[in-house]
Amino acid sequence: MYYQSITLIGRTTSKANLRFITDGKAVANFILAINRDGSSNNADFIPCVIWEDKAKNFTNKFGKGSLVLIEGKLRSTQIQLEEGGTKNELQFEVHSFKQMEKPKPVTTNNNEE
Repeated sequence: MYYQSITLIGRTTSKANLRFITDGKAVANFILAINRDGSSNNADFIPCVIWEDKAKNFTNKFGKGSLVLIEGKLRSTQIQLEEGGTKNELQFEVHSFKQMEKPKPVTTNNNEE
């Protein structure tokens, strides 16, 4: 049996986007920025997804710039392109998370990106 377990530490680039899919499950998407080699000039931006109650908790707890530790695994999805062909996308599926600093207030401003 093969199993992935990956831990990442970084900052959220915006408040997570919480939505509910047709079966009523909550899902939130966010981007995690991770500095490369301790440099603040270069970063990797990782698309992340988190499900159900954890999605609601994450969205309520963290806003833009929050420093978080996330644990989970990589998921690949094959997408059909309109012009034909396919494209593979990687996304980090979060199983658990931890706050790494004193919380910043979460704003409800819809203009926050």
